[in-house]
Amino acid sequence: MRIGEFAKKFDVSIDTIRHYMDLGLIIPTKSGAQYSFDDECIFEMENIVELKKLGFTLTEIKSYQFYMRISKLKPMQNDIFFMDFIKSKKNEILKEIDELSEKEKLLSQKLDSHSIEVTKRTIGIPLNIIDIFACPLCKKDLVLNSTEIINNQVMSGTLDCSCGESLSIHQGIICEEGKAIDLTQEEEEESKMFFVDYVNKTNTEYFNAIHSNFEWIKKKTDYSKFSGIACEVGSGVGLFLRNIYDSLPDDMVYICVDNNHQINLFLKQILELDGSNKNVIFITSDMLSIPLKDGSIDVLIDAYGTTNYISENESMKFPIHEIDDLLAEDYYFIGSFFLFRSFSTSNTSIEEGKREAFMEEYITSRLKRSMDIVDTYSSENLPIGGEYEMLIGEGDKAYIYSVIGER
Repeated sequence: MRIGEFAKKFDVSIDTIRHYMDLGLIIPTKSGAQYSFDDECIFEMENIVELKKLGFTLTEIKSYQFYMRISKLKPMQNDIFFMDFIKSKKNEILKEIDELSEKEKLLSQKLDSHSIEVTKRTIGIPLNIIDIFACPLCKKDLVLNSTEIINNQVMSGTLDCSCGESLSIHQGIICEEGKAIDLTQEEEEESKMFFVDYVNKTNTEYFNAIHSNFEWIKKKTDYSKFSGIACEVGSGVGLFLRNIYDSLPDDMVYICVDNNHQINLFLKQILELDGSNKNVIFITSDMLSIPLKDGSIDVLIDAYGTTNYISENESMKFPIHEIDDLLAEDYYFIGSFFLFRSFSTSNTSIEEGKREAFMEEYITSRLKRSMDIVDTYSSENLPIGGEYEMLIGEGDKAYIYSVIGER
């Protein structure tokens, strides 16, 4: 039996079989460049599969198989040794269960002893800024039809246009048609734990690079330019916002725009526990469908939104140009982009035809069409991000490129 057929028989990859061969768990015969897997290999592979299901590590399986090969036990002796091997593993697992049970008790005690008195504020759509919104299709004024208002914040209702377009206000968030969702209780809990999972599954060195970039931005930003309305496109879990949050003027309106309603809900819940009076509102919409009046954005923030947008959409539209009408005559710009010095052959996140858009020359040439570039920053090569940050692949030479500009 050849290696491909052998791998298929056990529903594993050829690389897995080669790994087992390197460890000496399977010893096929070799003729020229070809390996042949006989009944003995099948028997050993069946043992590996069974023992892995029972919780044994490959190192433990290797020790067991080596002992069996050199000891030449009789069938009865083999059975007794095998049962002792199993009993030993069972005792190990029982000990682990006891240790985990004790840790669970300590964690429960810690939770019980640290009860938090939660004081939440309400984040919705303030009644006094309703006039900044406009129909994303025809740019006409929108009419508010509210069904729930708490502390002068619209929590539910609709913003309707005479052209027939209607935006919903769902849990205090303005939503493009079809974007609003009601979360089940289980999804609510998942949403609360999302950031913990995001942190656990994202490379620490990747976070270090993001942090260094944000530190540069905080030092270089001219906060005297922060007035009126700031809009962050592709705000995500709010990493950028939370880095500059304390520096925001209390009289400024900061609009978070993201296409993912659940992430918007998550970030809103976090900020509702803040206790400050910052004016943050949320819009769930595509970057090119923001329901604001022309000329209303005084500060535009694009923390990786453009590169994420281009990677996820079929078109090569440069979103900042597409929303130029929304920008004030004089505006301030902060942008960060994931760019590449070179792509590896294994990169599957970015199509060949889009790779130009992930080069520094492309980004700067397009930014210069609508602003003067004041300052720039380029990081060292970025590590792979992790499960939630998959734009960068093994072997890619990627980096963060940040720009501060104004018009």
